[in-house]
Amino acid sequence: MGIIYTTKSWNPETGCSPVSPGCAHCWAKRQGARHHQAWGSVICHDERLEIPLHRRQPETYAVSFMGDLFHPDVPDAFLEQVFLTMFDAHWHTFLLLTKRPERLAEWRKWVHPYIGVGDGGHIAEPRWPKNIWLGVSVENQHYAEIRLPLLAQIPAAKLWLSAEPLLGPLNLRTIRLPDGAGSTYDALRGTRLTVFPQGGSTGAAGLGRLSLIVVGGESGPGARPFNPDWARDIQQQTWPSKEIGCAFYMKQMGTDYVRQRLRTWRDAGRKGRPAGLDIKGENWEAWRESEDDLRVRQWPTGEAAAPFGRPPVDHL
Repeated sequence: MGIIYTTKSWNPETGCSPVSPGCAHCWAKRQGARHHQAWGSVICHDERLEIPLHRRQPETYAVSFMGDLFHPDVPDAFLEQVFLTMFDAHWHTFLLLTKRPERLAEWRKWVHPYIGVGDGGHIAEPRWPKNIWLGVSVENQHYAEIRLPLLAQIPAAKLWLSAEPLLGPLNLRTIRLPDGAGSTYDALRGTRLTVFPQGGSTGAAGLGRLSLIVVGGESGPGARPFNPDWARDIQQQTWPSKEIGCAFYMKQMGTDYVRQRLRTWRDAGRKGRPAGLDIKGENWEAWRESEDDLRVRQWPTGEAAAPFGRPPVDHL
C-alpha cells in the first residue's frame, strides 16, 4: 500500500508474510526486494524506535507500512516500545494498518494502564490517544467481515479502512457478524443489528465506526482488475446521512485500469498516452476524462488536510 496521504513513513519493523489474497502482489515486498531484504524475515529495528521523537514539526506518519506491526513474530516488548514512542510524540499523527486485527484486539488490554480508566474513578472503556489512528486492510467482502468486527471493538480516536488493493465490491453498511444468527454491523455508523434465534431483532450503538476509507486499485506486475464502480459504491455509502461523517479518499486506479485506458486510447487511433496517466493511476488529473466523479480526496473532519500530491517521503 502506498503512502500518498501521509507526510512521513516510520518503519520500526519491516518484513511480513502473506495472510490473504490481497498479499499476492505486495507493494512493500517489492520495495523490500530492492533493498535486498528477505521478505519472510520480520526485523525489529531498535535504532529506529525514537525517530519521531526527534522531529518537532508535526507530521502524519505511516507506521510499519513496510511490514505489519502486529505480525506474530514482533515481540510484545518491542510492540510496547513502539506504542510508548507514539504516546510520547503526541504532536504527530500515527496511522497504523494491519491485516491481523486479532492481535490488535488483544493488545488493547496492554494499552489500558497507560491511558486511564474513565472519569470519576468508575470502570469505563478508555479511549486511545487521539494521535493514534487504527486501521485494517481488506480486499473484498469476505475479509471485511473477518477484520472489521475486530477493529470495531477498539476504542481508538479514529478507525480507518484501507481498501487497497480492492478486488471486489464492499458493503460496509451490512457486515455479517460471526454469531450464526444473521446479526450485522454497520461500519459507517458503528451500530449492530442483533437477530435473536427465537425471532425478532434489535439495534444498538456502541461499536466503533470508520472515520476514513482509502480506496485503490492494485499496482505493479500482474495487477488484478479494478472496477471503478466498486469505488463509486463505497463513496455513495458514505453519503446518505450527516451522521455517518466518514471521509472518502480515492488514492489510485491501479495498473490494470491504466492498461485499459491505454487500449481504449489506441483503439481510437490516438498516439502516445493520455496526459498525466501514470503506471499506478495515481494522478487524478488523468481521470478527468473518464472518472471525474471519483476525483475525491477527503480527510476526517477536524484534522489537518492530507496532501493531494506526492510529498517527499523518507522510508525510515
